[in-house]
Amino acid sequence: MVCHDGSQQSIDALKMTRWSLMNERKDEVVVAHCWSAKKNEYLSLELKYDHIKDSSDTECIALGSRWQFDDMEMVDGGKTAKELLNEAAEKHNVHVCVVGWHGRKGPKKDLTVMGSAVQHMAVNNKTPIFVLKDPIARKDKPDNSYRWSALIDGSRESLRALIYIAKLKQV
Repeated sequence: MVCHDGSQQSIDALKMTRWSLMNERKDEVVVAHCWSAKKNEYLSLELKYDHIKDSSDTECIALGSRWQFDDMEMVDGGKTAKELLNEAAEKHNVHVCVVGWHGRKGPKKDLTVMGSAVQHMAVNNKTPIFVLKDPIARKDKPDNSYRWSALIDGSRESLRALIYIAKLKQV
């Protein structure tokens, strides 16, 4: 599942997933987008619902039935985008959520700090989170490969992350 808010980081996350991470012949992708009718009135074009939906359609149309767009409207007093994205991951039974380092508000002054939604998902999501910071596709890397890391503390969850990274290397 790619969490898409219209930011350049989200666009990069979708393209990286589509062209470098997923197995073209068998993997499926869900593009998840949380939106608010109130915010949609004042956001710039690239951050509006219709633009995000259309650009996602364009990027994924060749996948046919192996992709879907899940839009979740946020209402006053309702669930936050963070909660809705976690629910979407569970609903679609995704194996990994791909997110950009930051969202539509842009990078923080301290570049080591992630956006708040990314931080929330990294701590509270039940599925592994793939946080994209460097949007360079494998084909554009000098040695045509990625370097992967997993932070291991001996827990079952961290060992699952290591196994997942090992599987990604086989793509």
